[in-house]
Amino acid sequence: MALVVATLFVQLVVLIVQSQHQWQHFNLSVDFAFFHQAWHQIGSGDLNPRSTLAGYSFWQSHFELIAWPLGLLGRLRRDDGLSMLYLQDLAVVGTEAVVLAWVWSATRQRRGGWPVTFTVPVALVLLVANPWIYKLANEDFHYEPLATFFVVLAAWEFWSGRRRAWVWVALTLACGDVAATYIAGIGLSFLIASRRTRRDGLHLLGVGLGWVLLVGLLGANLGSGLVRYSYLASSPKPVEGLGGLISVGMGMLHHPSRPLHAISGKLGRVSDHLAPAGVFGVVAPWSFGIVVVVLLENTLNGEPLFIRLGFQNGPVYAFSVLGTLLLLLSLSRRRDWWRFVAIGALVLVMINAIVYDRDHLHRLNLFHVSARAADELAAVRQKVPADAEVVSTSGVIGRFAGRKSVHAMLWANARLPVDAQAVVFVFAPTAGNQPLAPSALERTMAYVHDQLGAHILYEGAEVTAYEWRPVGQKSVTLP
Repeated sequence: MALVVATLFVQLVVLIVQSQHQWQHFNLSVDFAFFHQAWHQIGSGDLNPRSTLAGYSFWQSHFELIAWPLGLLGRLRRDDGLSMLYLQDLAVVGTEAVVLAWVWSATRQRRGGWPVTFTVPVALVLLVANPWIYKLANEDFHYEPLATFFVVLAAWEFWSGRRRAWVWVALTLACGDVAATYIAGIGLSFLIASRRTRRDGLHLLGVGLGWVLLVGLLGANLGSGLVRYSYLASSPKPVEGLGGLISVGMGMLHHPSRPLHAISGKLGRVSDHLAPAGVFGVVAPWSFGIVVVVLLENTLNGEPLFIRLGFQNGPVYAFSVLGTLLLLLSLSRRRDWWRFVAIGALVLVMINAIVYDRDHLHRLNLFHVSARAADELAAVRQKVPADAEVVSTSGVIGRFAGRKSVHAMLWANARLPVDAQAVVFVFAPTAGNQPLAPSALERTMAYVHDQLGAHILYEGAEVTAYEWRPVGQKSVTLP
């Protein structure tokens, strides 16, 4: 057990160092900016913050109610969003710790034998060696890792027969409508896995689905991108809100070939999530529900980005390991040949994961911001007035978002509102996650300087910033 604790501590240190480096180098993009702006505004006393990046109130995105108490706590430490990254790191390692504790609890039901000796170390290796764990922790900031921590705690408590599990269910729901689907997923598993947990499973399934429907009824799921599922709906119109959820569901019932076609075309990407975390998690009784739900909602999404490796599929990495080990533990207790199947499967799972992790480490290539660009961005940030509106290239916008108005350069011909007396444009064309071509950014820089008449606030080798004082303008359209 001491080795397990030490390993998790080392992993936490690695994640924290990674977060510090990411933060110090301004390598934080639009998603971080979205949450940082809300975190900052709530901490400043604005209890109904508006996301200028999305164009609507923050609560309308995913109904992530947990942002309010966390935002108020953020007033205690003004660290420009660094504590958000630390919170995410703690959630990732905390999730792994709960999975390992659950597996260890299951081994105690059988005294001695190979399960006690091997299952916890195998689970530890599967979790700590999985490269996608480090990738999701490096993808700005999101509430999904925190929701995963809460939901695995809730599932463990229900499995153990403890009613305080509902506290963790409530905290999971506070992480938004996406997190509510996790509750529905564990409900599906508990409904089928055991007669003992059938009632809890039914309640969890109802609570999860009910919360998703409630959020849709309130119009608070704008960030869920329901329109990306429009191809599944019966109506040709883009879907949104509660009506959109119902339309997508009815469309899949009437035209099952549509979801089947979408799934068949992405099976290779699905296997990428399962291979390093234990393939049997997708069929194991205590994990299949949430694994299938998460993979389905991301596979059926019309945007291919969601089934790629990363934070959207974080619960799969935890519950696949958990389900695989619990299933093999159950088989190991039998006296027949299934016991030997369990031993063989455990060995194969371990070998497959190690080989997969080794062969896919190169896919951890993350976005980069040079040390020089980071120094120049720090200098720019010192010069930006606290009440100014900031328009920045997307790859480095994160740490500029602790203000009332901020916008990202994401596409050409973007019309942006002018909300402040001073507007600062920050250009870092080669830094971080940058969707626009350098030529497009050069045109925008020329427009800001020549047409808007903005003066140079800072000019460096990799970063340039302009300050513009608009007169009577309510919006500006960048080329």
